[in-house]
Amino acid sequence: MRILRQTVYVVGHKNPDTDSVCSALGYAALKRGLGFPDYFAARAGVVGTEARFLLRRFGLDAPLYLPDVKTKVQDVMKTDLLSVPMDAPIKQVYHRLQETHGKLAVIQRPDGSLGGIVTNSDLAMAFMGAVESDQHYLRFSLRTLLDVMQGTLLCGDIDAVVSGQIFIAAMSPPTMKRFLQPG
Repeated sequence: MRILRQTVYVVGHKNPDTDSVCSALGYAALKRGLGFPDYFAARAGVVGTEARFLLRRFGLDAPLYLPDVKTKVQDVMKTDLLSVPMDAPIKQVYHRLQETHGKLAVIQRPDGSLGGIVTNSDLAMAFMGAVESDQHYLRFSLRTLLDVMQGTLLCGDIDAVVSGQIFIAAMSPPTMKRFLQPG
């Protein structure tokens, strides 16, 4: 596999106050010190008064200004894009992106046509939404669930598509019973 070297911009939050600027500068310097020369500090907005004072005091330049951090056409115009089937589990897409150091995956319909594009940001938002949401209703095939969980189906149709809530049952059976509903 060929891995292209890319510039990595370390960015704090949208309003670059002291902790945001210093964190970006420090982490980028750490990564370069560990042998990753393509890490650079950046910022997503105007440097705050306190941070500006500290930068001057220690003789440092403000990090590079990035007007936005959205995926652009130039980021995806490659011939070696990761392509995944439309029914691929999110976990599989995430792991494939990690393995290939990709920023996005092309979602392919069964007929080979473009079904969509999913970016690392999309996956992060999906994971955060799943963590923060009280609604965990999903539609999935049992085969996909078993692949992701590395499990074995004891009864039923492995090709069945089901919907419902998924829980991690890391609790006693009496406690778990309170979360279960018919269906």
